[in-house]
Amino acid sequence: NNSGKLYYLPNNSLVIKFLILNIFVYFKRLCYGLFFYKDWNISILENNIFENEKDLKLKLNYNKKIKFNSKYLFYWDPFFIDKNNVILEAYDALKAYGSINIYNIQKKTLSKNILETCKHSSFPSIFKENNCTYMFPEISSWSEPKIFKIDFKSKHILQDSFLDGFSDTKLIDNILFESQGIYYIFFGLRQNNLDVCNLYY
Repeated sequence: NNSGKLYYLPNNSLVIKFLILNIFVYFKRLCYGLFFYKDWNISILENNIFENEKDLKLKLNYNKKIKFNSKYLFYWDPFFIDKNNVILEAYDALKAYGSINIYNIQKKTLSKNILETCKHSSFPSIFKENNCTYMFPEISSWSEPKIFKIDFKSKHILQDSFLDGFSDTKLIDNILFESQGIYYIFFGLRQNNLDVCNLYY
């Protein structure tokens, strides 16, 4: 090619096909959120959650449930950052995707989406190292796994980095933790995440 072009512009039929496909995916996700997950919520309990150490019976208090912001259909996947703040997934019913938000227990306030993306994010697992707090969310619908270093006071991302050895791998409900100098990752894969939990170290 004398012009040096390495691409071709799509024709009209391909553009129309692309638009129809995106509209279909949007409505599929919207219907999935509206009709299948209406009852999920988070309840925060004070002190020991067990009545005693013998029967380990949970004492549930449904009055402690987080009140919904009308923008969101449900909350789930909570992880404590500290005793006053919980990071969680909030499902936006209108936009049909999950966002990562921080809930302040004392103030009863919910932050905006800290990842500042219009793509689905969930399961914001937390781990701490060298006085820094990191988030390891599930972002399998749009990215390889990433670890985010976050300033939870300002609720801004300070740094993000890909995980070595997991290129072209989409992890489901991933958790990273360290024990005796060894780092472990629990995760599922799309093809069998309901049946198989993988452990890498």
